[in-house]
Amino acid sequence: MSVETSETRLRVRAMRVFSPSRLAAYAIGVPVLSAGIVVTIRADLGVSPVNSVPFVLSQTSAWSLGVASFAIYGLQVALQALVLWRRTTWKVPLQLVGAFAFAWAIGTFDTVIPERTGSGWLTSAVLLAVGIALTALGTTLVIRSNLLVAPPDGVVQAVSIRTSWEFGIVKIVHDCAMVAIALVIGLIAGQAGVGIGVGTLISALLVGYAIRHFARGFDALTGRNDPR
Repeated sequence: MSVETSETRLRVRAMRVFSPSRLAAYAIGVPVLSAGIVVTIRADLGVSPVNSVPFVLSQTSAWSLGVASFAIYGLQVALQALVLWRRTTWKVPLQLVGAFAFAWAIGTFDTVIPERTGSGWLTSAVLLAVGIALTALGTTLVIRSNLLVAPPDGVVQAVSIRTSWEFGIVKIVHDCAMVAIALVIGLIAGQAGVGIGVGTLISALLVGYAIRHFARGFDALTGRNDPR
C-alpha cells in the first residue's frame, strides 16, 4: 500500500467521523440534553436520574451544580475505561472535553431558566414530560453523532458494547443505580431523599424507554444502525 493511498483513506475516514451531519447532531444534542436536565429539576418533582448524584452533591457541599457534574463526569470516564479495557478508544478520554461542555451547558441553563414562582401538579407534570422528552432526544442525538457522548451515556454505551444489551435497557438500569447512589449520599450527609422525588423515579423508567423509540425513529429516517 502506498503512502498516498494510506493518507487518502485516513482523510476519508476523518471526513466520515467529522461529517456535517454528525457535528450538527452533536451541536444540537448537547444543549437539548442539558436543557432537559434543568427543566426536569424545575418540575420540582425530583431531579433527573442522570443528574441526581451531582445535584445531591451540590446541595450537601460547597460545590455548584456545574462543578459537581464535572467531577462525576470524570469518574464516569474512568469507569468506561475499566469496562472497555482493551477496547477503549480515543473517544473515551476526550469525553473530558465533552464533559466540560455538558457541565458548562447545564450550569448555564440552570442560571438562565428561572426558578418556579408558583406551584401546581399540572405545571409540574408538563415540565417533567418536557424534561424527559428533551433528555431522551438530546441523548439520542449525541449518541447517534458517534462523537463525544456525555460521560453518563458513555458508561451506558460501554456496558451495552460489552454485554450486547440494547442501549435503552442499560440506560434504565444505569439511571436506577444513579438514584440509589444519590439516596445513599443524601443519607450519609443527613439530608435523606434530597432532590429525589416521584419525577426522578418516573424519569428513571421512561427516559431509557423514550430513547429506544427516538433511536429507532432516527435510524428509520436515516437508514443508519446503532453505532455501537
